[in-house]
Amino acid sequence: MRHIFVRMLCIGALTGAPMACNQADPMVSTDGASDTGEDPSTDGGDLEPSSGDTADGPTQPTTDTGDETPTTDDQTDSGPPPLEGDYYPLVDGATWTYRHTDEVGAVWDELVHMREVEYMGMTAYEAEDNEDANNESTIATLFRDGTMTHRIHKDVSLAGVPIASVDYDPGFLRFDESFGNASDGDSLDWNYERTEYDAGGAMVGMVESRLMIFTVESTSTSVTVPAGTFDCVQLRRERLDNGEIKRYWFARGVGKVRHETVGSGKSEELIEYSIP
Repeated sequence: MRHIFVRMLCIGALTGAPMACNQADPMVSTDGASDTGEDPSTDGGDLEPSSGDTADGPTQPTTDTGDETPTTDDQTDSGPPPLEGDYYPLVDGATWTYRHTDEVGAVWDELVHMREVEYMGMTAYEAEDNEDANNESTIATLFRDGTMTHRIHKDVSLAGVPIASVDYDPGFLRFDESFGNASDGDSLDWNYERTEYDAGGAMVGMVESRLMIFTVESTSTSVTVPAGTFDCVQLRRERLDNGEIKRYWFARGVGKVRHETVGSGKSEELIEYSIP
């Protein structure tokens, strides 16, 4: 497997001052791929006290060990035609509805609304979801830097009451459009710092440094969910600090179509979507 490091452009605009960056350039396959970040869904598993931090149609709990993807098939000539647009659309007024299944088989639906906003003097997008099975809801602030989409801030509420917020520096990578042009097996290392605050703005714990490895398992896989059949990029994401592995399927012009946490039984599938 080829392992290709990337460098990201600094997002000095987030703080109004120059920001040090130590990432390497957007992942490029040896074929000259170029590169856009649940996932309108607010998934990410980064707010430790929360059990509903993954947002990411009817589905049974997966027993995937990380080596199989029984719900998908490699793209063939009879598969769905490719769509136009980004794999991670940032569009004012867009909506996505996902059906979640947890580790014990409980099911709940998540509705995500996206809106364009101004954040620290720059154009950004907020993805707001409804309350999950634990009465938790989130508003994730997303920012596009070149071909990369990052979550840079998140607010968390419980039963409508704010309980926490999280900042990400330089950003929690959600998707890189270069994944769609990469070769199967290409990978990218991404590290960021995560700072959590309570409802009063006081920092909780220490600043955490996290490292994730994104691996493109397939650039063309046919996936069928309640919303339809889509030609997807299949992406594996591993967090090195806790060993958590997630697998995602993104369709061009649609966004995240399916997501699962490997070995846990947790999954989500797209039920319907509307992108103006």
